[in-house]
Amino acid sequence: MFHRSWGVGIIRKVENDTLSINFGKKAGIHEMSLKMAVNALLPLANDHIWVLKATKSRSELAKMVKDDKIWALKTIIRSFGNNCDFKRIKLELVPAILTTSEWTTWNSAAKKLLESDSTFGVNPNDINMYMVREHEISQEEKLSNEFKAQKQFFARIDILMKFVNSDETDKGSELFADMFSYFAGFLKTVTKVNEQILAAYLVVQHIGTQFPTLAVPVKYTFKQIYDDIENPREMYMLLKDTKNTTLRRDFLTAIKMLPDWSDQYINLFPTVLDRDILKLLINAGFTSKVQQMAVNCFENYRDYRDAAIFLFRECQNDEWFKSVSIPYEKQMIALINIIEITFREISNHVNTTENKKINRAASILLFKDDTLLKYMLSNDEDTVTRLYTLVDDLSDLDPAIKANIRNRILEEYPDFKFHTTEEKSSAPRGMLVTAKKLDEKKILADQIQSVDIPANAKEIGEARSQGDLKENAEYKAAKEHQHYLTVTLTKLQEELNRAVVFDPTTITTAIISFATTSTLLNNDTGKDENYTILGPWESDPDKGIISYMSPFGNALMDHKVGEKLSFTINDHKYNYTIKAIKAAKI
Repeated sequence: MFHRSWGVGIIRKVENDTLSINFGKKAGIHEMSLKMAVNALLPLANDHIWVLKATKSRSELAKMVKDDKIWALKTIIRSFGNNCDFKRIKLELVPAILTTSEWTTWNSAAKKLLESDSTFGVNPNDINMYMVREHEISQEEKLSNEFKAQKQFFARIDILMKFVNSDETDKGSELFADMFSYFAGFLKTVTKVNEQILAAYLVVQHIGTQFPTLAVPVKYTFKQIYDDIENPREMYMLLKDTKNTTLRRDFLTAIKMLPDWSDQYINLFPTVLDRDILKLLINAGFTSKVQQMAVNCFENYRDYRDAAIFLFRECQNDEWFKSVSIPYEKQMIALINIIEITFREISNHVNTTENKKINRAASILLFKDDTLLKYMLSNDEDTVTRLYTLVDDLSDLDPAIKANIRNRILEEYPDFKFHTTEEKSSAPRGMLVTAKKLDEKKILADQIQSVDIPANAKEIGEARSQGDLKENAEYKAAKEHQHYLTVTLTKLQEELNRAVVFDPTTITTAIISFATTSTLLNNDTGKDENYTILGPWESDPDKGIISYMSPFGNALMDHKVGEKLSFTINDHKYNYTIKAIKAAKI
């Protein structure tokens, strides 16, 4: 029997109208009336997964589950009325029986068994629910049943193509013909071509070519279908490929048969982004069209962001691209502008996921291997000024990237003059920390969560067992310590979530900034004072280590050697002259 509060139990005694039920060591023995039992208890079979979990050790059950996956799947599915989805299967196994890492391996193998083993099927009304069959069925029946249960159009194509690609299925069966007929039915009367009509056409043509006995007369040519497509690029994206389908490739293959295929490929390339298309066009003598397309992508980078990034990354060494009059600097400026556009659209919540992907791709190309910086430093100072100004205008760009570029510029041009706004150091959203201190804080958080809190819970339990909580000093102390641990861990986790590791290679000594040590002349005492700027975690005022987020640290930030500083904090006046700035040892 199962009770929602006490778990799994076994009826030990029935006396008159009263049941005595043993729920194990934790919940103990409970008595209840028969009427209450009918409403509160759920009868369980001896092989129900909950019964097994209650009667067997975790190690024993884990071995059974790992050694016999089919038994484990059947046991869990049958435990829930022979109608169970994969989420429930995971819920029953993790973490009670399998660890997360063990589940990852087990999960992949189990899914393959559910797909290939004919004793498993799907609920005809819900493709996500699995059933165990009393008798094995043929692979044809299994796939046909999945096809009927599946409501998604492109997922049905996947099942059909799985049937086609399987060596175990009979392609002459009525079940296969019925599935094929479903798609052929879409082409009887076409009033407007959408992605389902196009996909159905491609599927019917593909299978009809392989299996002539299934071929049905289609009164529309591909050209007629294609001419009715308003936006071929959008249509290409709407076609959903799976591991068993190649609809997009079939679409491109069909386009190759059109008289103006080269123009269509040129039009589609910024969406398809496939080198094979470029190679096909160039080998067919359409190099000038490809080159004009490339020029257009960089000139209209706002509309062709992915294409500009692809061409910059993939085609730099191609002869056809080298001979196009697109200066390298112009290409990089296009990528900088793409980063700026995507930052702005991300901020405005416009196509956020896609823009983040594009932003990251462009940023990697320009900054990961210092591609932009190397180009800047290999040219004159005017080029450096021009390109750095564009980079500095990217307000959302990681400040560490800007700091690295500034530092390298100063190494090459010590007297380089930045604009005032360019000299300002700006901390990223969050809290700058050193890698060493971050590791220490992570270890501390793990210690509190994994060791201190469980130990405290045990102390509370032991103190509670002594009774009379009002006069129990040990219980009160343990509860106070519990509050302290909870508050400490919460604050620590919040700080860890905000933490941004400082890259020591980006230290700049042009101004007082994070990870610099400055020597200040106290104009009132005539003595030198040294201060190192780090984060709140590293702060130690007695040793001259100041947080950049503190009032004093903030007052020093962004100032140069030779500047005089006067400021007041808590009614105390400070008057300094900056004598030197050097990189701190972190």
